[in-house]
Amino acid sequence: MLSEAKEEIKLHQDKALNNIIICCWNEYGEGSYIEPSKKYGFKFLDEIQKNKNF
Repeated sequence: MLSEAKEEIKLHQDKALNNIIICCWNEYGEGSYIEPSKKYGFKFLDEIQKNKNF
């Protein structure tokens, strides 16, 4: 999903600020989190690390 956001920014580079907002670190109650877990391990953080540069 992060790589898709990067591609969208590239398509609209003249209008984009080259920023991606990543939400939310640990909103387990809302079903939104990127911190390590038993189920997914470091999958989400690894994806961010892999795609951090434009």
